[in-house]
Amino acid sequence: MRVDFRANVTWEDFRRGAGAFGRWWVSEILSMLPVDWRSEIGSWIARPHMRLAQSQWIISWPGSDIASVSVDASLPDAAIATSLAEQAGERLARALTFELPGRDVLRRSIRLPVAATARLRSAVELQLERISPFRGEDVAFDCAVSPGEAKDGEVGVEIAIVPLATLLRYGDWLKSLGLRVSEFRAEGGDHRFGGVSLDWRWNRNTQVWALVGAGAVCWAAAYLLAPSLRDSEFDDTRAQVNALQIVSGDAAQAKDTLDGLAGAASFLAQKEKQPLPLDALKALTLGIPNNTRLTSLAIDGDRVRAAGITGDANLLLRVLTKSNRFSDLRWDGPIVPISGGGKRFTLELTLRPGGSEGMLL
Repeated sequence: MRVDFRANVTWEDFRRGAGAFGRWWVSEILSMLPVDWRSEIGSWIARPHMRLAQSQWIISWPGSDIASVSVDASLPDAAIATSLAEQAGERLARALTFELPGRDVLRRSIRLPVAATARLRSAVELQLERISPFRGEDVAFDCAVSPGEAKDGEVGVEIAIVPLATLLRYGDWLKSLGLRVSEFRAEGGDHRFGGVSLDWRWNRNTQVWALVGAGAVCWAAAYLLAPSLRDSEFDDTRAQVNALQIVSGDAAQAKDTLDGLAGAASFLAQKEKQPLPLDALKALTLGIPNNTRLTSLAIDGDRVRAAGITGDANLLLRVLTKSNRFSDLRWDGPIVPISGGGKRFTLELTLRPGGSEGMLL
């Protein structure tokens, strides 16, 4: 195991680390005790764990010798409460850990810059409304970096999301069974969501002293931790900017794709308006007099530039002007006599859309 003492320590890191150390320390202490003592202490500190498996609600006590109890999930709430009380009794006095069924947990996988892992929850919170159909303030979520090495400066992040309404619904249901819940977990136990609102009944003096104590602690923390908090705020802002850059990059990529599609559609529409070379050649062949032949043909949009040799330039112009296929006719350059009696010409005109093949002569 490698420990980097230069890395920033976040509250999330401290909470996870302290919990893992506490569980390890307790297990080491228990392993040195006699078996009888270990069993007695294990049953005393074991926290109930409730989960749904094969249409049965099962409550177990991990790490202890207490036998698990089960009850049919299809029974009415009153029957479930009665069955649990008969099977477990006082063992259910402690608050339990409730494992949410898989159908109630929305799981997502994303990739974030390595720098964002220093403030992982803040970076993921910015993405919640993009990766789930719920508003950010209406859900509870947990996240963890996926196992494996970072690639291209990014790491994979696994996210589990649960609507707060779902947690409150399960909390109220457990309360109706006479049970207390300390923590919700996703199926498999890889993500935790904490508890729900507690029914604390503080008197006025307790509230006043709690507020005074909280204010004193906050003042001391602000005085002692101001320098490090400033650096942490910079890191947090940097992580948020990196997360927003991912979203802006996705938007820019989508815009480029739409621009490409729009350009292709515009090109195809313009292409459809342009006359085909064979249509232009056919129309001119049918329209010119017999004493005229074409030597070249060029098309630019709906404009046609034709060059050739004619025996009577005036007759050629009159015939094409009366046609219902051409408009905007004009000579493009002088009409030059050539040996043999003909005249070389260059003519520009607009080719109208095809419809009738007839010519008005």
